[in-house]
Amino acid sequence: MQYRRNALARLEQPEELDVPVRYARSGGWIALGALAVTLLAGGGWAFAGTLSRTVMGPGILTHAHGSFALTSTTAGQLVSTGDNLVVGRTVSAGDVVAQVVTPDQDLVDVRAAASGVITSVAVRNGQVVTTDTSLAIAEPVSAADEPLVAALYLPPGDIDGIAVGQQVDLTVANAAPPKYGHVRGTVASIGKAPESRAQVAAFLADEDLAERFTQTTQPVQVLVKLTPAKSRGRTGLVWSNGAKPPFRIPSRSLVTGSVHLAGLHPVDWFRSN
Repeated sequence: MQYRRNALARLEQPEELDVPVRYARSGGWIALGALAVTLLAGGGWAFAGTLSRTVMGPGILTHAHGSFALTSTTAGQLVSTGDNLVVGRTVSAGDVVAQVVTPDQDLVDVRAAASGVITSVAVRNGQVVTTDTSLAIAEPVSAADEPLVAALYLPPGDIDGIAVGQQVDLTVANAAPPKYGHVRGTVASIGKAPESRAQVAAFLADEDLAERFTQTTQPVQVLVKLTPAKSRGRTGLVWSNGAKPPFRIPSRSLVTGSVHLAGLHPVDWFRSN
């Protein structure tokens, strides 16, 4: 009952119409205005701003048509690799690249099955080989100065946002990235389907590399055209740090590629996630 009497007494009191109304303090208005500006700016950025995106993957420098192996056609001991089995040497189909002494003491010429430039040699004189032993790796080229490309092997789930012409930064394993930065390039072509280990090995003529590039998934091959420098120099390529290595970057150099995808509006990113 005490509470009821207090309430009734309160109702009998006259309304305080003469008490001035207290509006928000100036500090409150400033805070409210700042919040409104922040919300408007955030909304504008969500629709008009862009988020940078990249896709990364391993790869190798090679020529556009891949590689092939120069293999022994018989078993025996290498007694001569000749002047033709040298890195950088151009061989033609039918050229003698090595000689093998068979167990019957016959001397057999090993000839190149195709034309190309030798990029690596896997044997030495005196080594015992078997039929189909890989003696060297060569790359078919249409001209001696045909430029290198980078073959990247990317997960299929990362391919949707990649398009021909997009910028690519390539970290070259043997070219001190902190000093020289990245090699510049652009996407030249995108594989139509994931590749098996056998397909990667056939293109690179290297089972070990094929196992490395297909270790976690069957990747899609993306070929990257390297951006040529205006002044040829030793590498003939554009480097992100400006400085160029004082040596030529050889084919078969391992790289890591970062493909710069088209920017994405933040609101679209939120919708997709």
